[in-house]
Amino acid sequence: MPIPKVGLITLSLPRERTDLAEKWDKLALRRIREAGLEVLHHEGLALTVEETVRAAKALSEKGADCLIYLIGTWVYAPQVVTAAREVPTPFILWSPRDPSSFSLVGAGITHGSLDELGIKHKYVYGSPEDPEIVKDVASFARAAMVARSMNGSRLALIGGRCMGM
Repeated sequence: MPIPKVGLITLSLPRERTDLAEKWDKLALRRIREAGLEVLHHEGLALTVEETVRAAKALSEKGADCLIYLIGTWVYAPQVVTAAREVPTPFILWSPRDPSSFSLVGAGITHGSLDELGIKHKYVYGSPEDPEIVKDVASFARAAMVARSMNGSRLALIGGRCMGM
């Protein structure tokens, strides 16, 4: 059975608590791998719009079935919105449950911006230590893998019976 490939990008702003973002990055990386997913990881934090876009493109080109934008601290919405517009890979917007990082605020504003623009995404709020959150992430990754593998496929039914019409 194929293993889903997940691209993990952890975002922050340079003036924020990057130590907290790094902590969440390491924990998410470990927990996602423990869930049986292959992780294509952007090393270090993505601190700018340009770096986030470059990371998303690189991970998508390496075959990521989906991307995870892990909001490690407060970020500006364009950091994710621009990447999502330029890289059409399905993605999760994930905010760890940590009030001291202000990630919920950055993720909430980004989530609202994505909704306003009609950009489909999955929003997850919770710790990588929570098995239900990781299970939710893994489920999305499997669905994205199936959708990606079916991209460009055709389905046809030849023969068979009409259902009484």
